[in-house]
Amino acid sequence: MDLTRLPTRDPSLPAAYSEAIEQLSLAPLWTALHVLLPNERTTRVVPRHWRWADPQRAALRGGQAKAAGLVPRDSRYEGTGYPQVRWPWRWVRTALAAMAETAPAAIPVVLRHVNPCTGTWPLPTMGSEAQWLRPGETTRAERRTGSGVFDVIEGRGETRIGDAQITWEQGDCFAAPPWQWIEHENRSSPPACLSHLTDEPALTALGLWREERKP
Repeated sequence: MDLTRLPTRDPSLPAAYSEAIEQLSLAPLWTALHVLLPNERTTRVVPRHWRWADPQRAALRGGQAKAAGLVPRDSRYEGTGYPQVRWPWRWVRTALAAMAETAPAAIPVVLRHVNPCTGTWPLPTMGSEAQWLRPGETTRAERRTGSGVFDVIEGRGETRIGDAQITWEQGDCFAAPPWQWIEHENRSSPPACLSHLTDEPALTALGLWREERKP
């Protein structure tokens, strides 16, 4: 977006007033915000899907994982003082299974990872959740102002993100842009499990987090 071409005049204001403040190199802030933050969220980001089999084959061919959209990364950061937290998958899966046995069918089975010292998100800008999809379950479509990355822990199924339909299986990874309707479907007889990385904490801190669910 070319910020130099954003509108600087509000037609509802007197022309003489607009001309006077323009001479002072000033402009109403809301004229730019109408473009930067429209009522209906728009984005040029599109869903992206990484199949586990693709980087696996690339790695076997000599470490050509970049072709699959993946690169190795060593930590470049010093310790931040955050508690070193680990959530063993066997514990998380047991908790999800227990929740699925008692939760009504209309209630999604989702558990959030939290800092055990505070009960809040582990990091101030990123959060993560684990979701259990019952056999044959289709979730209610929902959309959020944040983006997300989903890893398939087990099972296979489909996810609709806006107009895109993604078929996934264990080991796959797919990304969801902000403010797109998302609907998961478990097409396998056993349960399916997804890990969800979200930027909800950052957007909540900025007052920009919104979410909607279809009836």
